[in-house]
Amino acid sequence: MKLLKRITSTMLSMTIIAGAAAAGIPEKMTTSAANSNVMYYDVFSDIQNRINAEKAKFPDGYYWNHRGLSSYNEDTYTDKPCHHAQDYAKEEKCCSETRINSIGDQSIGDRGQCYGFAYKLAKDIWGTTEFYRYYVDQNYEPKIGDNVRLEFYVEGLPSYEKQGHSIFITDISGENITFAECNGELQDCKIRWGRTDYYEKLIYENISVEDYNGNQITKKLVKGDPTSLTTVTKTYLREHATEYFRPVIAGDLNRNGILDSDDAYKFADSIMTKGTTLYGTKFSYYDVNGDGHIDSSDYNEIRYGSYNLRIVMPGESTTSRWSSLNNAYGFRYYDDCYYIKNDLGGVSWIGSLDTEKSTIYVPSRVYSEKDKCWYDVNEIGYDGYNGHLWRTCTANYKTNTIYIPDTVKRIHSYAFENWSLRSLRFSGSNPQLETVDTFAFYECKSLEKLDLSPAKKLKSIGNFAFEGCEALYHIDLPFTGSAINLGSGSGSIFGNTDPLSAAIEIKNPNNSTSPASNYQRINISEMDYNHWINDNLYYYGKLFKLYNGEYYLGQVNNNKGFLRP
Repeated sequence: MKLLKRITSTMLSMTIIAGAAAAGIPEKMTTSAANSNVMYYDVFSDIQNRINAEKAKFPDGYYWNHRGLSSYNEDTYTDKPCHHAQDYAKEEKCCSETRINSIGDQSIGDRGQCYGFAYKLAKDIWGTTEFYRYYVDQNYEPKIGDNVRLEFYVEGLPSYEKQGHSIFITDISGENITFAECNGELQDCKIRWGRTDYYEKLIYENISVEDYNGNQITKKLVKGDPTSLTTVTKTYLREHATEYFRPVIAGDLNRNGILDSDDAYKFADSIMTKGTTLYGTKFSYYDVNGDGHIDSSDYNEIRYGSYNLRIVMPGESTTSRWSSLNNAYGFRYYDDCYYIKNDLGGVSWIGSLDTEKSTIYVPSRVYSEKDKCWYDVNEIGYDGYNGHLWRTCTANYKTNTIYIPDTVKRIHSYAFENWSLRSLRFSGSNPQLETVDTFAFYECKSLEKLDLSPAKKLKSIGNFAFEGCEALYHIDLPFTGSAINLGSGSGSIFGNTDPLSAAIEIKNPNNSTSPASNYQRINISEMDYNHWINDNLYYYGKLFKLYNGEYYLGQVNNNKGFLRP
């Protein structure tokens, strides 16, 4: 038999590895569960080899440009310098460029010269284009692999005409910094490796150059003041750097380079509570284990796997399994589910934040931080009124099995709307369930059997409770000693869905027709009566009596069997 059809932080100013020396290699090494994941520690341990590969790709003393070439890409260099003032005047720009899709939430585009080259090294070495931008203060602790932006006032120019320069840190020895750069002299895109000094101040001069029409025009030429050349140290960077860039580590929401309790709080307070990310960041920044979606395993990875630092890769297609339950009066418990106080003096379970959990266990009691007390969980789902009826339970769960505690007395309308539910089970031995409301299992298309026989206080199942449950073919009912009302009036517990020969079985443990109270009374609605007489619905068991309202339809005695019209 078968039934119906239905269903900026302030900065990464602390070191990325707590307690590690700025230039050292982390002691803790991990690999990801998925081979495709790129882990921060693995890259950092190999960073000098990666830097050497970039040195071979972009030889020292050459120029990151495409002068004289008809085609080029990010890896193109030549042995001919740029002449920026002259080239720009003639609109003959030949600097190479790299594509910077975004940094954090900011779109950048194609960038050349020092900025583009430092970013090119960073994305080659770290293997990603996903970087956080951090602002420099006196707490900044440089690290090998940092892409650092310097900024200078130019003597003789207005303060708003500041000049920037980008470098990529390749080594740190004590306080001293070694770096790679392009266009360090601000006029020719020359590639330099192993540089350890730079200018304290910049100056400019006006030069006469020829424009594209052959006319002489004046251009400013900014350059370093040779008398100010100095060793670049950590202190120098704290004085002259404005920002730096490091790869995005999945789950590092406070951007301090480790996964800690603050990240867990931010994770819970954003994606888990509101269904949205912090600062408009990408879903991939939350996908700690790199499996392509955000769920409770990512949250637990932050709480218990603080060394598993996965670098976020460009173009990750990540979905979120976390759902926001938009109810200002609800609260979240430690099981990552939402609850709301109800009229029974307890709370209603209104949904798990992870909509793809295959199994959900609803606890019998939960603690409210706001009220500082424990509540019994005595309802599943909740209907609120705010000018009109609105429901708080979340639809479209991928959950197959839900366990409800003995304390639950009522399953509300739409509690399991469009779930992938296959089984509802009771986690205790004395269920108090009394009521299954209208539309409670609305559109649960995968539900085939429903065993309510442990619920020995069951009183009623509302009309439309199984509307759209197209696979449902068997329902077990308990012996309660009192009438169980299945639907009412002219309605049906199956709503507008034809039950297609579903069976309702009464699990009566009694064996004698005497006393009369050993019979279980079942009251059915008008439409389910019609289903019964048309052989679209069957009643089976022993020691039960069937009624349509007060109209007696028949009974089955102590020999188990079907009640026929």
